Amino acid sequence: MGHAALEGQTRPSRRKRNMLEKKQLDLSIIIPAYNEVKRLLPVLSEIEKYLRNNNLQVEILVINDGSRDNTALVAEQYSLQSDLLIQVISLKQNCGKGAAIKAGINASNSNFVLLYDADGATPISELERIWPHKSPAKIIIGSRALDSNDVILKTRVHRKGLGRLFNLAVNLLVLPGLKDTQCGFKLLPTAAAQLIFSKMFMQRFSFDVELLFIAKKIGLEIQEIAINWSHIPGSKVNVIRDGIRMFFDLIRIRFLHRNL
Repeated sequence: MGHAALEGQTRPSRRKRNMLEKKQLDLSIIIPAYNEVKRLLPVLSEIEKYLRNNNLQVEILVINDGSRDNTALVAEQYSLQSDLLIQVISLKQNCGKGAAIKAGINASNSNFVLLYDADGATPISELERIWPHKSPAKIIIGSRALDSNDVILKTRVHRKGLGRLFNLAVNLLVLPGLKDTQCGFKLLPTAAAQLIFSKMFMQRFSFDVELLFIAKKIGLEIQEIAINWSHIPGSKVNVIRDGIRMFFDLIRIRFLHRNL
């Protein structure tokens, strides 16, 4: 994956900069955002409400992936009135979700990073399910495919079916044993994430598979944990076009990392 060009980023307030300079933080929440002007603010608000009752030292990195709307502006305005440490990093053009997350990981100042979708399909409170399992040698991935009595999955039938079909291809070609590689809720140790993304090529939706494939190759444990998840209208994924592209990307991933 090539280096994404940065257009600029907001400067945290003096108080927030002092927080950032005093110590390495516990967690960076990385939110890739492309044309998310309508969905981003409610998600940031929910994160802020959740963190008020949490002792974690957290920063939020909103990565504006070349949006054509006012995504960056509304995120910057929110950051100015928020008590949260929020940085908005803008890519000059739309580079893809994988490229946006890489920019966030390279800018993070924390021990762990949480990949979090701008639609808020996974409630931020699900962090409580995965945080206790964190480890410098482990990646925790939220799963919509694990059976559990205490989670609720709200999805569309055709997307669920196509997701299962794609995951079957993932299991056969790249990553046997994982039930859901594509959920946008993943907790990674920052040092490992930076190493993994330095080796990656995929910039769009197949980046999840490449991330996990490299993680296994370098000896990291991958743990799936069932989470609550709800379909939110406005997905950027075209299940047919992107699905076909992602299938061929599976073959590319195996080839590109055959010597890893």
